[in-house]
Amino acid sequence: MPIKYTFCVIFHMVEGKNNASPRKKIEARAEEILSAGGQIKKMSDERWRVSSQTVSGKSYVVSFGMNGSACECGYSKNRKGARCKHIVAVEMHVMSQKDPAASPARIVLGRVEIRCPNKCGSGRIIKYGLRKHPHREPTQTYKCLGCKRRFSHKPGFENKRHPPSLIIMSIMLVSTGVSPKVISLLFRNCGRGVHPDTITRWSKHYADSVHALAASLKPSFGSKWSADEKFKRIGGKDCWLFTVMDTATRFVLSWDVAASKMSYDATNLLKAARDAAGFKPRIFVTDGLHAYSVAFKKAFLASRGPRPVHIRDCHWLKKFCSNNGHERLNRELADILDGIKVIRDPESHLFKLIILHHNFIRPHMGLGGKTPAAAAGITIEGPQWMTLIENAALLKRDKEPSKENTDCLAAPAENAALRKVVMVA
Repeated sequence: MPIKYTFCVIFHMVEGKNNASPRKKIEARAEEILSAGGQIKKMSDERWRVSSQTVSGKSYVVSFGMNGSACECGYSKNRKGARCKHIVAVEMHVMSQKDPAASPARIVLGRVEIRCPNKCGSGRIIKYGLRKHPHREPTQTYKCLGCKRRFSHKPGFENKRHPPSLIIMSIMLVSTGVSPKVISLLFRNCGRGVHPDTITRWSKHYADSVHALAASLKPSFGSKWSADEKFKRIGGKDCWLFTVMDTATRFVLSWDVAASKMSYDATNLLKAARDAAGFKPRIFVTDGLHAYSVAFKKAFLASRGPRPVHIRDCHWLKKFCSNNGHERLNRELADILDGIKVIRDPESHLFKLIILHHNFIRPHMGLGGKTPAAAAGITIEGPQWMTLIENAALLKRDKEPSKENTDCLAAPAENAALRKVVMVA
């Protein structure tokens, strides 16, 4: 390499080390404003006053509204609303604030109690032999000491040929990305003949029922949410999975699947997250995708109530705000979707099972070995999938009181009392 080119390369390397980028300079000045203390005062949910660092007694108003963030300083005005040190300082101040302490709700899901399905609803029962079938596993039967009725106890698994343990194992494997054909081959080598279509029907049925149970629960979420998307090419087609997650509990509030990223409308995604939590977030963190800015205005700013703050470019605030938790979720989803070859329906039950597995089954090291549901106040006593399926079956029975089933355990009028759900505000 000639000497003059070597000198130019060394000169630019030295200049790059000494001169930081404009973004880093703004971030450093914003940190100075924040460390000075007392420079930022809140006027309303969407307006903040920041004291000037050069002229004493002067201040600038930073606002967050339908058109994004804006500042009254000359730097932001001359550059058509560019992010100045005052806007970044307010965003750092908001991110550094902790959520107000609130008494979290405690929801306990327990195994279903065995009671007589007759009108007596007595709990005085004894085991009374096995009910044998020519083409299915024997079923344990019980006898009521009050009305002498004989019945079986299989809530959620009525009229199933295979045992509940085999069905739960199939659902668990499908939710981790194993195809039904591989599961069928595994069971066949273990002496169990299960067709792949049967495993698909199980997955679809229990994904819908447990999803309805999860939607009926109201756990405690934080006020900082994040949204991100993950791309995966499945079966030769583009697949974008959009998710909204609570950063405190890592609970996925809502999700959606689309074939395109740039033309996607995220309004329904954010509205579903708002309805699932029951409130709007205080801080909403995303990347620079324009769809999130448009949906944020429609879902969170168009309605009454507190005005949340949208941190659109989270890479500006790496010390105060990061999307690492959501990126970890994306890596988890990518590992599961690698085993899926074909998805025929965008609203497939596979995505429901994957999200349910993330929220209720899989423990996370970032939460101290807890599941997101446990971090949000939901305690599952007993085997997780078994308990969820049993409570989902009773929830469905509560909604259909006129429908009788002799293979279940309780009268429709008493189902709500038998489902062990304790909610403490």
